[in-house]
Parts: sequence; C-alpha cells; structure tokens
Amino acid sequence: MKVRRPERYETLARVRKRQEEQRAQVLAQARRVVSSLEEERRELERYQKRMLEEAGRQASEPVAGRLRALYLFERHLCRLADEKEVEIEARRHDAEERRGEFDEAVTRRRIIERLIEKAEEDIRHSVRRRTQRQHDEIASIQFARESLRQRRENEADRHAQDPWNRRPGHRVFSGGADRSDGGDGPA
Repeated sequence: MKVRRPERYETLARVRKRQEEQRAQVLAQARRVVSSLEEERRELERYQKRMLEEAGRQASEPVAGRLRALYLFERHLCRLADEKEVEIEARRHDAEERRGEFDEAVTRRRIIERLIEKAEEDIRHSVRRRTQRQHDEIASIQFARESLRQRRENEADRHAQDPWNRRPGHRVFSGGADRSDGGDGPA
C-alpha cells in the first residue's frame, strides 16, 4: 500500500480553511444586509402606522386637502414597504446561496482533513508493520541461534556418549590382540 504524506495536504488544508473563512464572512455580510433591510421595513411599517393614526385624527377636521396628502403619503410608505419586502426576499435568496457556498467550503475542508488523517494513519500503520517485521526477524534470528546452540550441545553430548569417539588411547572395544594371554586368536 502506498503511504501518503500528510504534509502534501497541509497547504491544501490551509487554502480550504481560508476559503471557508471567506465564505463565512460573505454569509455573515449577506445576513447582516437582510437584517438591516428587515429593520428598515419595520421602521417603514411603524411610520405608516403613525401616518394612519394621524390621518384618523385629522379626518375629524374639515380640511380635506391635508387628509388626501396623508393618504397619498401612506400609500407611498406602503409601496416602499412592499419594495423592501421584495429586496429582503432577494437578499434572503442571496444569503441562502452564500450558505450553500459556505457549506461546500466546510465540506471541502473536512475532506482534506480526512485525507490528512488517512495519510497519518497509513504512516502509523506502515511503521507498525515495519516494526513488527523487524521484531519477527530478530525473533527468528534468536530462535535460529538458540536452535544451533542446542544442536551443538546435543551433538557434543552424543559425541561424548558414542563409544567410538572416546579419548585416544582408551579402547572400549578390544579385539583379541589386547588379551592378557598374548595370543593372536580366539582362546
């Protein structure tokens, strides 16, 4: 199995992390825009409500021109609120797109992190295998040495017990020439 080097992925991991941070900033900016637009819309709605209340008070007065101006202004505020709502929806859509980009950046970074972890695990596994091979080889050599030593000891023991391999000058088996009667043949 090919061992991957995790240092190859470090630069890529830093790039992916930076992309994720940039996407997070863009997403935060989009959300701030949506939030400020929603606040502007709420302000318009409050202003519109105040205008309607003002128009209600002035409706009891005989001046119709002022009432018409308040009514037109209220309609104008209503249009502004509707335009803000459309803009808010567009910005929400934009924020959702940014959220998707952010999620993709997070996924890419996590993929790189997993690759780094896998490479590091491959290295650890390779080191464990190599170490195990070395231990096995050492054990085999020690076993071979011990076997050779035992074989030599056994050989030496057998050699010492073998009647044909005794000290020189010491005869275990003697033929007729060593007999005390001095004869050359059987007695």
